[in-house]
Amino acid sequence: MGHKENHRPMDSFLVWVTTQAKYNSGSNLGTWLALDNFYDKEDFLEACASYHSDDEDPEFLFVDYPNLGSLMSETHIDDRVWDILSLDHFSQKIIWAFAEGSSAQEFSCLENREILEKCQGVHDSDADFAEWYYEEICPMAVESAHDTGLVIDWEATWLRTLSDKFYCIEYGPRQFYYFES
Repeated sequence: MGHKENHRPMDSFLVWVTTQAKYNSGSNLGTWLALDNFYDKEDFLEACASYHSDDEDPEFLFVDYPNLGSLMSETHIDDRVWDILSLDHFSQKIIWAFAEGSSAQEFSCLENREILEKCQGVHDSDADFAEWYYEEICPMAVESAHDTGLVIDWEATWLRTLSDKFYCIEYGPRQFYYFES
C-alpha cells in the first residue's frame, strides 16, 4: 500500500472508518484516515481493510466525513475525490466550496472543470464582488462614474443587477465564493 506525502496545508479531508459489523454490535471502533494520504480509492480501501483486518470480509462504514458533502455517504466514496485532490490548492477549495454549498444533484451533474469555470473568484462581500465584476466588464463606465464624483452603491448593485446571475457560497471565515447561476 503506497501512501503519498501530504502536501496539503489543511487536514479537513478526514474520514472516520469503521465496519458495518462493528457498528451493528454497538462498537465505535474505527480510525480517522486522511484521504489525501492515498493515491487513489483502491489505496484508501486497502488501508481500510488493513485497519479492519479483524473483520472477516468487512463492509466499510464511513460514519463521519466533515467537509466532503455529497462526495461521500456512509457506504460510498466518490471517485472524484482523488481527481480533486490532484488539483492545486485554490482549485480544490473552489470545488469543495461548491460541493458544500450546492445540491448533491447539481454537484453530480457538473465536472470539476465546469465548476472551476463557473467560479468568479473569492471576495469579501457582495459589494466587493459587484465592484470587481463591473470593473472587469466595463471599467471605463466605473472610471467615468468615479471621475464625475458619483458614488456607486455596490451592495445595491449586487442586489439589483447581479444576485439573479450569480450566487455566493460562504466557505470558511469571510471567504465568499461566487458562482455563475
